[in-house]
Amino acid sequence: MVEAREVGGTSVDAILETLKPTTVSPYDGIGVNLTAGEKKMLVGLADLDELIKDQSRLAQPKQRLELTLRQVNEIECAISRAMAGMSDEKARRQWQSLDSRFLGIQTRYVCSDGPKNSLGQALTCASPGLFQWSS
Repeated sequence: MVEAREVGGTSVDAILETLKPTTVSPYDGIGVNLTAGEKKMLVGLADLDELIKDQSRLAQPKQRLELTLRQVNEIECAISRAMAGMSDEKARRQWQSLDSRFLGIQTRYVCSDGPKNSLGQALTCASPGLFQWSS
C-alpha cells in the first residue's frame, strides 16, 4: 500500500507535527487572555485557589494571565463543578464558553510531570490532590 506523504503540496508529517501538544514544565507560565468580565467570573468561583483569584484581580486590563498547566486544569475543573448546578441557561452558556477555552489550552499543552493520557487528566480533575505523578 502506498503511503501519502504530501497533500496539496503540504507534508502530512508537518501537519501532524503541529497537532502534537507542547510539553511544558510544571512551572512554565502559559499566557491566557481573558476579558475583564471573564476575570471577574474566575474571582467569583467559590472553590478556586485564592492565588489564582489574586492573579485575576491584580491583572491589568488586556494583560495576559500567566498560568501553569496545573492552574489551567484547576480553573477548568472549578468551572465544570460550578456549571453542574446552574439552571440559568444564559449564564451557563457564558461559563461553557470560558470552560471551552481552558479545555482547549489543556489539549495544546502537556505537563512534563503530569498524566500522559486523558484518563489520568480526568482522575486528576475528579479528585485533585489524590494522585501524584512521577516521570
